[in-house]
Amino acid sequence: MPHSISGPPVGSGFQFRFRARCFLPKFRNSKMKLQFQFLICVIFAISPQAAHSEVSTTVAESLIANIISSFSAEIESTHHLPLDVRYSWSIDTFQALGGRLENTVEFTFYGGLLTGEMDEDTLKVVVCHELGHVLGGYPEVPDYPYPKNSVEGQADYFATAKCLKRVFANDDNQALMQRVELPRSITTPCGQVYHDSERDIALCQRSLWAAVRAFQFMYRDPGLSFDVPEATVAHETSTSYPAPQCRLDSLKAGALCPISDLIGFSFSDPSAGACRAQVAEEALGARPRCWFKE
Repeated sequence: MPHSISGPPVGSGFQFRFRARCFLPKFRNSKMKLQFQFLICVIFAISPQAAHSEVSTTVAESLIANIISSFSAEIESTHHLPLDVRYSWSIDTFQALGGRLENTVEFTFYGGLLTGEMDEDTLKVVVCHELGHVLGGYPEVPDYPYPKNSVEGQADYFATAKCLKRVFANDDNQALMQRVELPRSITTPCGQVYHDSERDIALCQRSLWAAVRAFQFMYRDPGLSFDVPEATVAHETSTSYPAPQCRLDSLKAGALCPISDLIGFSFSDPSAGACRAQVAEEALGARPRCWFKE
């Protein structure tokens, strides 16, 4: 399995259980193996204090099935392979995997996703990220035996630019967001981009609120926010794990991209379905320069 949600978590003042799970396919040479190992061998941390489940396995499986089925047509037209969705709830690792293999498009979800501060919305962020690995388009993971597997930054971008927009579309997002005290780093840009539609403003707010909470829990860093973007500028498009703040910036950009979720990304055309920095009305929704170079 080529891809996994999360990166090395950060924690201080907590006692964690650390686990590493590596999925290494066969490579043509050792150099390719070493280059790719960074992407797929990830350490996860689960706090023993977070023992209760916010989402039941029954609810989680229904939620996951509904999200993946809503993109089944795109998966079929892109990969022409059967879907295989697996649940390993007995393994308490905070981990989810998604990608195209030789004969299937496969997703696996683990029990650590159902612990602690995770709720239905933050779980939806995880599922949408994994979908992004198979539908995110350009750029692809380099030197991998199977084609059409999108890199981490693009999977993050897909999660909010396409997936959550479709998943949240029919909910009463305005009522839901009225119950939440949102930071200005969410309300201001959403209002700026979608000023003509209270419905779209609320959908944008909900996507970003779910995304930041999911990443705070995943990285064990409650200080992660949209307040200050990543300052690093990539000299070329990165195909490895971006820094946590850079990943959040990708999620923010996706939510602020007004292009319809019905206009998908492409593995051959980097600009298809994506916002571009040089277009004024799309600039806030362009993939961040901390990992993507137009």
